[in-house]
Amino acid sequence: MTARRARLGALLSVTAIVLGACGSSAQPNWTYAPPPSPTPAPSAAASASPSAGASPAASAASPLPSGSVAGSPAAALNVTASGLKFDVDSLEAPANKSFQINFDNEDQSTQHNIQIADPAGSVLWKGDIVTGVNKTTYNVTPLPAAVYSFYCVVHPDMKGTLTVK
Repeated sequence: MTARRARLGALLSVTAIVLGACGSSAQPNWTYAPPPSPTPAPSAAASASPSAGASPAASAASPLPSGSVAGSPAAALNVTASGLKFDVDSLEAPANKSFQINFDNEDQSTQHNIQIADPAGSVLWKGDIVTGVNKTTYNVTPLPAAVYSFYCVVHPDMKGTLTVK
């Protein structure tokens, strides 16, 4: 009978431990964590979202004018890189308003980007490097009225003029 009581006592102790663990509000201490929920792969449209690739290189650009909404660009410009050159050598954008550059790198396995510099050569804005064939949309911070240069940092001979007015 004592052996039977000992087994019953052991069984009750294990049951109490299991029930205590199940009823606890503390986070489980898994030795095997369940795998995370799968996340859908980004689509091509998501990689070309307006927030992709834009990064200010300096704070020299003026702030948004009153009445402007951050994230709502005033204009969208299109630039294609193909054959190690841009398809345009001049662009126009509105002064003191953000704008977008829809950038299409058609040079397979080749890196390109767009940077904007002031007349003295100081970089005011720098877009992320894109390896082709790929597209992205750069969000460019507001710039005061002036004539700037734009170019590819990887291929400095790829260049043009950006007139902001």
